[in-house]
Order: sequence, then structure tokens, then C-alpha cells
Amino acid sequence: MYAQAAKESWWRQSVKGDFGSDAGACPPGHGLGVDGQAGQCPQSYGVLQNRYPYEQGSWPGIASSTAMNADTAYAIWRVCFEGYEHWLNDVEKGSQYGAGDAWGCVGRWFAGRWHTAPADQYMAAVQDYQRQRIWEQGSFQEA
Repeated sequence: MYAQAAKESWWRQSVKGDFGSDAGACPPGHGLGVDGQAGQCPQSYGVLQNRYPYEQGSWPGIASSTAMNADTAYAIWRVCFEGYEHWLNDVEKGSQYGAGDAWGCVGRWFAGRWHTAPADQYMAAVQDYQRQRIWEQGSFQEA
């Protein structure tokens, strides 16, 4: 979890990401242009970059609360790990989805797909941060 939060936000709850121009994907109070990028709004929020369009039921907590952000992200991870996301076998995938693949669920968080190249690249990047224990490095400090 430490490594994934570092990859997503450098452990900063205030981070907004995945800016897009679809007004329907903007959460309340964050319409197009409101957050400093003309014609765009952020779709991802917080320490684990939860995506508003897919997690509207957790709004506004995913943006304002680190605990809510992490709870929501890892509830989704747990559902994946337990094997309940059968839909992953109905979309593009690199292998058959099944329960018990913790790292596969980390990759799914990023890519929304099971063991595709982007999912596996993200997984490898998080594993690299874990190996480095990046959060213990001198460069990992709030500016």
C-alpha cells in the first residue's frame, strides 16, 4: 500500500489527476476549468487516485479524506483479490482473471484490465517502489 500510494500521489491527498474534457465525468464543484486546466476537470483524487466516474458513491470522501480514499481503493482491491470481478474476463486481458493474485489486482487498479501490458508495467513500477522502500528515501519528503 505504501508503494502504491507513493506511485499514485507521493502520499499527497491533495493530488488531482486524470484530467479530461468530458463534463459528465466531473464531480460536483469541479467543473471544466475549475481546477486550473482550461476545458478539463480532474477525474482522480487523493492518495490512491480514486476515479470519480467509477466511484461516485464515495464522493466527496475520496477527495477530502485520506482514510476514505484508502478504504475505497482497498475495498475494490479486496473484491478483485477474492475473485468477484468476473467482468475482467469479458474485456481485453493478458490472462484469465481469477482470485488470489494480489499484484494482478494492483495492476487492475491502474489499467482497469487484467494483466495487460499497461497493468503489468504499473505493477512492476509499484514493486520497484516497494523494493526501494521509496517512502524511506530522503527524496520522499513533502516540499
